[in-house]
Amino acid sequence: MNLGLWNSVFAVPTALMDRYLKSCDGAALKVLLLILRNASGTVDTAQLSEQLGISQQQADEAVQFWANENILLLNQAPVKVRVQKQESPPAQKKIQHASGGVPPKMSQEELRRCLTENKDIKFLLQECERLFTRPLTGPEMQTLVGLSGWAGIHPDIILMVVQYCKELGKTNMRYVERTALDWLDKGIDTHEKAENHIRERTTAFKHEGLVKSALGIHDRSLIPKERQYIRSWFEEMGFDIRLIKLSYERTIEKIGKLSFDYMNAILTSWKEKGLKTPEQVMRSDKPPEQGQQEKKTSFDLDEFDKISIFNTPKL
Repeated sequence: MNLGLWNSVFAVPTALMDRYLKSCDGAALKVLLLILRNASGTVDTAQLSEQLGISQQQADEAVQFWANENILLLNQAPVKVRVQKQESPPAQKKIQHASGGVPPKMSQEELRRCLTENKDIKFLLQECERLFTRPLTGPEMQTLVGLSGWAGIHPDIILMVVQYCKELGKTNMRYVERTALDWLDKGIDTHEKAENHIRERTTAFKHEGLVKSALGIHDRSLIPKERQYIRSWFEEMGFDIRLIKLSYERTIEKIGKLSFDYMNAILTSWKEKGLKTPEQVMRSDKPPEQGQQEKKTSFDLDEFDKISIFNTPKL
């Protein structure tokens, strides 16, 4: 290691790395590191785009991502950002006990007594061991029992949370705990509500996976704005992956890069024309017969092209 490099350093909160390093994409991580490097002042997204070699759209979306997480503060136009100063690192959201306390730690004797006296808890732990195909550790038992005791979540709902996390490949007990508390915060406290939520999330994961595969997105996670677009395309517009992929191909042909905004403009125009399949789109591309007036959409894609071209940063 070149120790001379350590003459000048800047701090990166470990809590940020622990929480976001795996989930945020490369552009978002670059943006945060550069902003932390210049934490004493402000920087605008045009500077971020130029210094990092990323597009203006990537810079804007990365800044908005960190602002939504309450890590950055945004000033008014021209958009400038600075680090949100906090007395302590961003903490994971927790639901406190009704008394206002934190999850209590149980002794081994208290845990054994709970398993003896509460058949629902005993069944919960047995089923979790079956799902994980291994014995639970003491801390894992404490977490599951605590979710029922201090958080007041019924063992049946906790088990549904564990099953849901297992299907996602997330068997870490901290993830299970966060998910259970998130359900509690959303009022998901019955089998019916849990089943509806699982169905919605499973559908969303499936659609997001289809789009990431079709668009060749393999090295990063989707940002919230992209997830909203995908949800709209499938659930509100009623399109399937074939038409979404075609809109991607048209986007690459027009502007030479991936743009969810441009894809959405194309798909919206097809929706307004009543086009629901690639075959219908291909037929609509043919010149209209003489005397027929092609229906005009509210989206001017030529104008969108001009905007996209002029807003593309020079690297």
